[in-house]
Amino acid sequence: MKRLAEVLQLTDDQKTKLAPIMKEEAEKMRALFQDQNTPREEKGKKMQEARKEAAAKVKAVLTPEQAEKFDKMQAEIQGKRKKQ
Repeated sequence: MKRLAEVLQLTDDQKTKLAPIMKEEAEKMRALFQDQNTPREEKGKKMQEARKEAAAKVKAVLTPEQAEKFDKMQAEIQGKRKKQ
């Protein structure tokens, strides 16, 4: 959240609105990582869905300029994820 706030120059109001969104995504990811019964491929799909859902909620709080920067950040992260 700290990096997001810095890069996007979030207002205090935006930070307040984004905190529960980020917390919810983190909890979903943690639950998926800890789930030993779900096949790895299915976990990956569920994680991707959770990230997309969170990204949509985040973008709803951002200005158009911030949303554009956010999309670029997401693309960079996605690119790094694919290299791993």
